[in-house]
Amino acid sequence: MDKIDFKKREQVFYNPKKVSIVEIPSMQFLAIRGVGDPNTSAAFKQAITTLYAVAYKIAMAWRKGYEIPNFYPYVMPPLEGLWTSTTRPDGDLDKAQLVWQIMLRQPEFVDDTVLAWAKTQVDRELALDAIELIEQTDGLVVQAPHRGSFDTEQATFTEMETFALAQGYRPVMRQYHHREIYLSDARKTSPENQRVVLRLFIEKV
Repeated sequence: MDKIDFKKREQVFYNPKKVSIVEIPSMQFLAIRGVGDPNTSAAFKQAITTLYAVAYKIAMAWRKGYEIPNFYPYVMPPLEGLWTSTTRPDGDLDKAQLVWQIMLRQPEFVDDTVLAWAKTQVDRELALDAIELIEQTDGLVVQAPHRGSFDTEQATFTEMETFALAQGYRPVMRQYHHREIYLSDARKTSPENQRVVLRLFIEKV
Protein backbone atom coordinates (compact mmCIF):
# COMPACT_ATOMS: atom_id res chain seq x y z
CA MET A 1 0.00 0.00 0.00
CA ASP A 2 1.32 3.44 -0.92
CA LYS A 3 1.96 5.88 1.90
CA ILE A 4 -0.36 8.86 2.23
CA ASP A 5 1.60 12.10 1.92
CA PHE A 6 -0.42 15.02 3.30
CA LYS A 7 1.89 17.53 1.58
CA LYS A 8 1.04 16.04 -1.83
CA ARG A 9 -2.60 15.27 -1.13
CA GLU A 10 -3.30 18.76 0.20
CA GLN A 11 -0.88 20.93 -1.75
CA VAL A 12 -3.06 24.02 -1.38
CA PHE A 13 -2.25 23.91 2.35
CA TYR A 14 1.39 22.86 2.21
CA ASN A 15 2.79 24.16 -1.06
CA PRO A 16 1.36 27.60 -1.92
CA LYS A 17 3.07 29.18 -4.91
CA LYS A 18 2.04 32.72 -3.99
CA VAL A 19 0.11 34.73 -1.43
CA SER A 20 -3.44 33.35 -1.21
CA ILE A 21 -6.52 33.22 0.98
CA VAL A 22 -7.67 29.73 1.95
CA GLU A 23 -9.94 28.00 4.45
CA ILE A 24 -8.05 25.50 6.61
CA PRO A 25 -10.18 22.66 8.04
CA SER A 26 -9.86 21.04 11.43
CA MET A 27 -6.77 18.86 11.89
CA GLN A 28 -5.26 17.04 14.84
CA PHE A 29 -1.71 17.32 16.09
CA LEU A 30 0.76 16.11 18.65
CA ALA A 31 1.77 19.35 20.33
CA ILE A 32 3.99 20.80 23.06
CA ARG A 33 3.79 24.38 24.37
CA GLY A 34 6.54 26.57 25.72
CA VAL A 35 8.17 29.99 26.04
CA GLY A 36 11.63 31.18 25.03
CA ASP A 37 14.13 31.72 22.25
CA PRO A 38 13.97 28.69 19.92
CA ASN A 39 17.63 29.21 19.04
CA THR A 40 18.83 28.75 22.62
CA SER A 41 15.99 27.12 24.56
CA ALA A 42 16.73 23.58 25.73
CA ALA A 43 12.98 23.08 26.24
CA PHE A 44 12.30 23.93 22.59
CA LYS A 45 14.88 21.45 21.34
CA GLN A 46 13.58 18.76 23.69
CA ALA A 47 10.02 19.44 22.52
CA ILE A 48 10.98 18.74 18.91
CA THR A 49 12.90 15.60 19.90
CA THR A 50 9.92 14.37 21.91
CA LEU A 51 7.40 15.05 19.15
CA TYR A 52 9.37 13.14 16.55
CA ALA A 53 10.15 10.26 18.91
CA VAL A 54 6.48 9.71 19.74
CA ALA A 55 5.25 10.39 16.19
CA TYR A 56 7.62 7.84 14.68
CA LYS A 57 6.52 5.21 17.20
CA ILE A 58 2.93 5.75 16.06
CA ALA A 59 3.81 5.65 12.36
CA MET A 60 5.82 2.45 12.84
CA ALA A 61 3.48 0.79 15.36
CA TRP A 62 2.75 -2.08 12.98
CA ARG A 63 6.38 -3.17 13.24
CA LYS A 64 5.86 -3.71 16.97
CA GLY A 65 2.71 -5.69 16.35
CA TYR A 66 0.57 -2.92 17.83
CA GLU A 67 -2.65 -2.77 15.83
CA ILE A 68 -4.29 0.63 15.37
CA PRO A 69 -7.86 0.51 14.02
CA ASN A 70 -8.18 2.07 10.55
CA PHE A 71 -4.41 2.53 10.32
CA TYR A 72 -2.82 3.39 6.98
CA PRO A 73 0.85 4.07 6.20
CA TYR A 74 1.78 7.72 5.82
CA VAL A 75 4.72 10.03 5.30
CA MET A 76 5.71 12.00 8.39
CA PRO A 77 4.10 15.45 8.04
CA PRO A 78 6.26 18.58 8.35
CA LEU A 79 6.90 20.25 11.68
CA GLU A 80 4.61 23.21 12.39
CA GLY A 81 4.56 25.97 14.97
CA LEU A 82 2.18 28.56 16.34
CA TRP A 83 3.89 31.74 17.55
CA THR A 84 3.20 34.87 19.53
CA SER A 85 5.03 36.95 22.16
CA THR A 86 4.46 37.85 25.80
CA THR A 87 5.04 41.49 24.83
CA ARG A 88 4.33 43.61 21.77
CA PRO A 89 7.76 44.83 20.64
CA ASP A 90 8.23 48.44 19.56
CA GLY A 91 11.50 47.59 17.88
CA ASP A 92 13.50 44.39 17.49
CA LEU A 93 11.73 41.26 18.70
CA ASP A 94 12.98 39.85 22.00
CA LYS A 95 13.07 36.16 21.15
CA ALA A 96 13.25 35.23 24.83
CA GLN A 97 9.63 36.43 25.05
CA LEU A 98 8.36 34.16 22.27
CA VAL A 99 5.45 31.88 23.12
CA TRP A 100 5.28 28.78 20.95
CA GLN A 101 3.31 25.63 20.33
CA ILE A 102 5.32 23.21 18.22
CA MET A 103 3.45 20.33 16.59
CA LEU A 104 3.21 17.45 14.13
CA ARG A 105 -0.01 16.66 12.30
CA GLN A 106 -1.53 13.23 12.98
CA PRO A 107 -3.90 11.04 10.95
CA GLU A 108 -7.48 10.77 12.18
CA PHE A 109 -6.93 7.25 13.55
CA VAL A 110 -4.57 8.53 16.26
CA ASP A 111 -6.38 8.90 19.59
CA ASP A 112 -5.44 9.18 23.27
CA THR A 113 -5.07 5.41 23.57
CA VAL A 114 -2.57 5.33 20.70
CA LEU A 115 -0.67 8.27 22.18
CA ALA A 116 -0.51 6.60 25.59
CA TRP A 117 0.94 3.45 24.02
CA ALA A 118 3.51 5.40 22.00
CA LYS A 119 4.71 7.22 25.13
CA THR A 120 5.55 3.87 26.71
CA GLN A 121 7.84 3.06 23.77
CA VAL A 122 10.24 6.03 24.03
CA ASP A 123 12.88 7.37 26.40
CA ARG A 124 11.24 8.37 29.68
CA GLU A 125 13.60 11.36 29.96
CA LEU A 126 11.81 13.09 27.09
CA ALA A 127 9.10 15.73 27.67
CA LEU A 128 6.33 13.13 27.73
CA ASP A 129 4.18 14.91 30.32
CA ALA A 130 4.07 17.97 28.06
CA ILE A 131 2.93 16.27 24.86
CA GLU A 132 -0.77 16.32 24.05
CA LEU A 133 -3.10 15.34 21.22
CA ILE A 134 -5.11 18.36 20.15
CA GLU A 135 -7.54 19.38 17.43
CA GLN A 136 -7.17 22.80 15.81
CA THR A 137 -8.97 24.73 13.09
CA ASP A 138 -7.06 27.61 11.53
CA GLY A 139 -10.11 28.57 9.51
CA LEU A 140 -9.76 31.52 7.15
CA VAL A 141 -6.12 32.51 6.64
CA VAL A 142 -3.85 34.38 4.30
CA GLN A 143 -0.78 32.27 3.59
CA ALA A 144 2.40 32.60 1.57
CA PRO A 145 5.66 30.77 0.88
CA HIS A 146 8.73 32.26 2.51
CA ARG A 147 12.26 31.43 1.46
CA GLY A 148 15.14 32.70 3.56
CA SER A 149 16.06 33.35 7.16
CA PHE A 150 13.39 33.36 9.84
CA ASP A 151 14.64 36.85 10.68
CA THR A 152 13.41 38.14 7.30
CA GLU A 153 9.84 36.86 7.66
CA GLN A 154 8.47 40.33 8.40
CA ALA A 155 8.75 41.32 4.73
CA THR A 156 6.56 38.36 3.78
CA PHE A 157 4.09 39.13 6.56
CA THR A 158 3.80 42.70 5.26
CA GLU A 159 3.08 41.38 1.76
CA MET A 160 0.43 39.04 3.18
CA GLU A 161 -1.25 41.81 5.16
CA THR A 162 -1.33 44.10 2.11
CA PHE A 163 -2.84 41.33 -0.02
CA ALA A 164 -5.49 40.50 2.59
CA LEU A 165 -6.54 44.13 2.98
CA ALA A 166 -6.87 44.49 -0.80
CA GLN A 167 -9.26 41.50 -0.76
CA GLY A 168 -11.37 42.95 2.05
CA TYR A 169 -9.82 41.06 4.97
CA ARG A 170 -7.66 42.01 7.92
CA PRO A 171 -5.35 39.98 10.17
CA VAL A 172 -6.85 38.99 13.51
CA MET A 173 -5.00 37.97 16.66
CA ARG A 174 -6.11 34.68 18.19
CA GLN A 175 -4.32 32.82 20.96
CA TYR A 176 -1.29 32.95 18.66
CA HIS A 177 -0.18 35.53 16.09
CA HIS A 178 0.67 33.19 13.22
CA ARG A 179 1.47 29.65 12.08
CA GLU A 180 4.64 28.43 10.42
CA ILE A 181 5.02 25.15 8.49
CA TYR A 182 8.64 24.08 8.05
CA LEU A 183 9.28 22.49 4.67
CA SER A 184 13.03 22.28 5.25
CA ASP A 185 15.06 21.10 8.23
CA ALA A 186 16.55 24.14 9.97
CA ARG A 187 19.34 21.97 11.37
CA LYS A 188 20.52 20.96 7.90
CA THR A 189 19.61 23.96 5.73
CA SER A 190 21.42 27.28 5.46
CA PRO A 191 19.32 30.29 6.58
CA GLU A 192 19.00 31.72 3.07
CA ASN A 193 17.55 28.42 1.80
CA GLN A 194 14.97 27.83 4.54
CA ARG A 195 11.49 27.09 3.15
CA VAL A 196 8.49 27.95 5.31
CA VAL A 197 4.76 28.41 4.78
CA LEU A 198 3.52 31.42 6.78
CA ARG A 199 -0.13 31.87 7.80
CA LEU A 200 -1.99 34.78 9.37
CA PHE A 201 -5.52 34.41 10.67
CA ILE A 202 -7.95 36.84 9.02
CA GLU A 203 -11.51 38.11 9.13
CA LYS A 204 -13.75 40.22 6.89
CA VAL A 205 -13.25 43.96 7.32
